[in-house]
Amino acid sequence: MKQQIENLLDTASGKQFDRMALPTSSGPVFVSLRDMVRMESYGNYSFVFTASGERILASRNLKEFEEMLPSPPFFRTHQSHIVHTAFLQRLLKEDDSVAIMQNGASVPVARRKRDPFLEALLSASGG
Repeated sequence: MKQQIENLLDTASGKQFDRMALPTSSGPVFVSLRDMVRMESYGNYSFVFTASGERILASRNLKEFEEMLPSPPFFRTHQSHIVHTAFLQRLLKEDDSVAIMQNGASVPVARRKRDPFLEALLSASGG
């Protein structure tokens, strides 16, 4: 029993979970973290976009997602967006950077987040 509690605490503190229950108006929707492409703020709610093309309206704000999700691979690129870096296709480095996701979505990268985002991408890729 003690070992189970220690494992549970390690998992909770290390954010080592692979699925998340998204609270929705019709009840919880369970989504694998590997399938969560990005989240976009919608007031006190958030849209969660999945690899299968679903768009789920979760009654959770981005700050809550940011605190729960492991970083890396998740990164808050903008006050209104969190992305899963594994789904990043390319990063357009313009005055206002834009992350292009594999599903074709364009996600803004705030100017103050650009350098930390690049560092996170490079360290995740071993570069």
